[in-house]
Amino acid sequence: MGAALAARARIVLECGKGLENIQVAENLGITGQTVGKWRKRFVDSRLDGLTDEPRTGRPRTVSDNDVERIVDITLHEDPKAATQWSSRMLADRLGDAMQDADLGDGPNLNHRCVAGRVIVEHNLSDL
Repeated sequence: MGAALAARARIVLECGKGLENIQVAENLGITGQTVGKWRKRFVDSRLDGLTDEPRTGRPRTVSDNDVERIVDITLHEDPKAATQWSSRMLADRLGDAMQDADLGDGPNLNHRCVAGRVIVEHNLSDL
């Protein structure tokens, strides 16, 4: 169970004790608006109401294989003339291999962004 779902379950359990939204909010250190939202969703849809709704936005454009490739290079190859990988060096190393990902215009800039995100998301910056 994720942390968000666990928090929502705590809200519903507190509400089940017959407490007002403001009392539940104070007990859990959250806002009354948050309590009201999850109480209503639970009443309307029961347990299904506590899960996240699909989010809008741009679909993911970088595959798991691309992320795995970036992590593998960062962990198992030494950069030339440097002690650790930068997003720029990593993008240059990846080169055309990431052209398959729909990263938009300007391959180096966008590959740097992708490489930088992967480095940060996987805590690879201090290696």
